Amino acid sequence: DELAMSAQVRGGGELALRLPEYHTTLTANGKFSHLSSDAIDSSRSSGNTAATAWDQYEGDIDNTIFNASLVTSPFKGFTAKLYTRWFDRDNDSEIKYNPAVTITPTILARDQMSLFEYSKQTFGGELSQRFGGGYKLSGGYELVSTDRNAYGITKVRDTDDQRAWTQFNAPLGDSVDGHIRYQFLNRDSSDTVDTTDGAVTNPSSGVIAPWFSYV
Repeated sequence: DELAMSAQVRGGGELALRLPEYHTTLTANGKFSHLSSDAIDSSRSSGNTAATAWDQYEGDIDNTIFNASLVTSPFKGFTAKLYTRWFDRDNDSEIKYNPAVTITPTILARDQMSLFEYSKQTFGGELSQRFGGGYKLSGGYELVSTDRNAYGITKVRDTDDQRAWTQFNAPLGDSVDGHIRYQFLNRDSSDTVDTTDGAVTNPSSGVIAPWFSYV
C-alpha cells in the first residue's frame, strides 16, 4: 500500500512587439511548472519489512518552456519566419530504498522513468510565397537537439534531428485544394551508452531502454 500526495505550481507570460511599418511581429512566451510529490510505503508499518523495494519517493520536477518567433512580410504574398523553442525538464526526485530488499539492476531500470530528465532546443526557419489564384510555395528547415539523462546511466542517447521540407499548394477545384510535399529527415545520435550499475534494461523486454529516444 502507498500513501501519496502531490502539489503543482504553474506560471507564464507572453510578450508581442509589432512593427506595422515593417510588417514584422516579434513574439516571445514562457511557461514554468513545479511538481512536488511524496509517496510512502505504508505496508512497512504493519511489519512487512520486505514488501516493496522502496520506502519513500520524493518527487521534485521543474518544467521550463520558452518560445520566440520573428515573422515578417516585407512585400505582398511573401512571409518569412524564424523561431526557437526551448524545453527543460529538471528532475531532482529521489527514491529511498528499503534496506531489507536487495536492489537489482532490474529494479533500478524500472525506476529510471521516475528520475529521467532532458532538455530540447529547436531552431528553425520558414519561407513562403503566395501567388495569384490560390497557389503557394513554401519551405523550411529545423534543427532539434535533445540532451537526455537518467539515473543509473551516466550518458543516454543524445540526438540532433534535422528536417528540411518544401511544399506546393494549388487549387484543384471550386472547393478542393491539394498539395505536394517533399521532406527530408536526418538523425545524428550518440550511440555510446554507459551501462553504469547495470541499470539499463527495460524490465518488460530486457533490452536497453528505447523510450529515451522518443522525447
